[in-house]
Amino acid sequence: MKSRYLPLFLLLALGIIWGSGYSIARYCVTHGVPPLGYSFWQSIGPAIFLLLCVIVRRHRMPFNPQYLRYYILCGVLGIAIPNTLMYYCAAHLPSGLIAVMVNTVPIWIYPLALLFAQEKWSTKRLCAVMLGVIGILWIVIEGSQWSSIGSVPWMLLLLLVPLSFALCALFIAAFRPVPAESMSLSAGMLIVSALCVTPWTFHLKDFYGFAWPLQLNDWLILLEIALSSVGYVILFALLKRAGPVFYSLVGGVVSLTGLFWGWLVFHETLTLGNLCSIILILLALLLMQPSKQALKEL
Repeated sequence: MKSRYLPLFLLLALGIIWGSGYSIARYCVTHGVPPLGYSFWQSIGPAIFLLLCVIVRRHRMPFNPQYLRYYILCGVLGIAIPNTLMYYCAAHLPSGLIAVMVNTVPIWIYPLALLFAQEKWSTKRLCAVMLGVIGILWIVIEGSQWSSIGSVPWMLLLLLVPLSFALCALFIAAFRPVPAESMSLSAGMLIVSALCVTPWTFHLKDFYGFAWPLQLNDWLILLEIALSSVGYVILFALLKRAGPVFYSLVGGVVSLTGLFWGWLVFHETLTLGNLCSIILILLALLLMQPSKQALKEL
């Protein structure tokens, strides 16, 4: 593959991997896997994988107070809280809509960054935020008219997921320790997430143990662990080759992938209102992206 096409390939691969995770999670938690039990495996599995990568590649993994604070806050805000909430919501909401709503992180980041003086005023981005908010509200209003059990509380709970991701991103931007390897930092985050989720999983008796011979749920959990681990490797490769500007486009790929798998696997159908709200959110995400000039500088 020509090197100039490699970033695009990595972007599409990462978006497909992450977008597929919502459908896998929805299937598992609606077929007997407790949400906390699923979250446990999706924290400890990639954590072990990345820790082994750090050891094999002989990366430095500091444990002084500055780095420990980073691991803890990012592990809690960036993995433990949002992943657990997302898996609980997956049992009550269509996976396609979850993929769209979770990836509204850029819409949340901009007003929060303005609040914490990490961004400058931009009329275009403010309009994007307004479009995104309208799209989200439209989805919630549509949800109140669905025939399924009350989905609005689950939608409101789901909104905490992108909010948590956004707070984590702002923390990373302001307090990422230097020097540090991305793989080592991610391993630290995942280890903290596993340490947070594990006691609650066993306390609430939500642990999911694998059966032998392995059942479909077991294979899917292992598949998602593998996909998540590969996704981290692709993430590092993409950031190294194309930078964070190009990487920010992955949200659109994730959203479309989640909608596709939701339609194919669960036969999820969207109303006209759902489609309009999703278009508004995707348009908002497009407006939140950097300019073409910024992309040319990669």
